[in-house]
Amino acid sequence: MSSSVIDGAGERDYEIFSNNFWGKEEAGYEVLTSRLRQAKQTCEDVRNMFHERALIEEEYAKRLMRISKIPIGKDESGTLRDALEVCRQELESTAKEHITLSQKIRTELEQEITHFIARQKETRKLQQAIAEKSLRNKKEHAILVQKAKERYESECIKIQGLLAGKNSIMGKDLEKLNLKIEKAQMSAKTADQEYMKLVKDAQDITQKWNYDWRTACDKFQDLEEERVDSLKTFLWTYANLISTVCVADDEVS
Repeated sequence: MSSSVIDGAGERDYEIFSNNFWGKEEAGYEVLTSRLRQAKQTCEDVRNMFHERALIEEEYAKRLMRISKIPIGKDESGTLRDALEVCRQELESTAKEHITLSQKIRTELEQEITHFIARQKETRKLQQAIAEKSLRNKKEHAILVQKAKERYESECIKIQGLLAGKNSIMGKDLEKLNLKIEKAQMSAKTADQEYMKLVKDAQDITQKWNYDWRTACDKFQDLEEERVDSLKTFLWTYANLISTVCVADDEVS
């Protein structure tokens, strides 16, 4: 991860992914994973731009080369014939410059960014799969905790109802009621034990989720910083290639 983000006395927490993408019901997870998809799309858009530009340069070069092969003023002589030949040579030279540009865009840019996208995708998918599994486990367990809590509360309400009826009955009916109360209390105790166990498990699961997501955030920040730097490099190389050919075109003309 970039030292400018992580190290030094001027560190700012809002620059660190793992300190920010949390929120209620893990809203930060959706925000960050959505941003990662957008980042991937930007890379693919740039790759498509390189691909289309290479095709255009190739087609332009081929058409220039075809024109350069067309005989012009074959029956002329003297300085006019020389001027026409220079024109033909300039067309051929320009065609070669643009076919070279097309090839360089493919090899230095399109192929390289394709490999870059694939590498980032592999790392991102691996880390996201771990985080997704951990989050899914957390959510599923939260449902179990809620159901266990509702069962326990239901048993408690049942006991309260049975206890409320003790004042109005006597004899065998009271004995039967006491047995029901005892049975309900046992059920409530069991439900409480199950609930408390699930709560304890939920704490462990939440800790694992926190660790997995923090680890994922750190990795995603590494990927994003690498992506921004790499795209800048790709675009700088692209600009230099275009500039070189523009200079060559000016010299020819």
